Amino acid sequence: MTGWIVAAIVVFAALAVGGFVWSANEQGAAQGALSGIASAFVSVALALLISEILLKPILAEDIRNAAGLSRRVTDLGLRDMLPEGKVDFADFYRDGGAIWMVVVQPSSWLARDIDEVVQSAKSKPSEFEIAFPEPGAVSDAMALVLGKDSEAYRAEVLAAAAELERRWRSESISNGSKLTIHWMGAPPSNFFGVSSQRCLIGIEPAAHRTGLGGVVVSIDRSTGTDIDSWVERVLSSSKAAVADPPVWVS
Repeated sequence: MTGWIVAAIVVFAALAVGGFVWSANEQGAAQGALSGIASAFVSVALALLISEILLKPILAEDIRNAAGLSRRVTDLGLRDMLPEGKVDFADFYRDGGAIWMVVVQPSSWLARDIDEVVQSAKSKPSEFEIAFPEPGAVSDAMALVLGKDSEAYRAEVLAAAAELERRWRSESISNGSKLTIHWMGAPPSNFFGVSSQRCLIGIEPAAHRTGLGGVVVSIDRSTGTDIDSWVERVLSSSKAAVADPPVWVS
């Protein structure tokens, strides 16, 4: 306990005792006023004592825990967690290299990302693999999760894949970049994107039912973090779930 705290507690305690003694010699309103002032001094002394003995150690422990959690978050490679609408997908595609993407909202993904995919492919050699739920039983199961009509969702998937192929062809990309479109042979549990630098994972796709959209967790892969081996396993599992042959290869 620091010296000034001890001194303050002693002073306030002394003032409280003096106040009570003085009030005992007074009568009427003066007695009540002095008694109230003495009670206030007692409250302040107790507050200081409780703060020093109980709250300060708890706060110090919380700070240590927060610092440890911060270090652990860094070790894991967790970069950010944002509403899907706040994620900078353009920055993700600029990573280039090999990019794997599982899409669960084909129309919104197409409107948001197709320009970024094309620009990234034109700016430097990149290899894109984009997977959609396979039209049929798989897309029907995904539509149920998303709260969409199964026929409408199936049409949405087919249209997105066709438009992605058409757009890639129309750009005449000739720098070695490659696009492969896949069907997922099993319903994906969430949106999932992996580049050499990071991993994006969508959480709670069913949130789209309420119009809230999903949340995306961004994981840093550039420094060999603890979670990177898990990302590799999920990526391998995701690729193993695609149906053969691919829908289209550029």
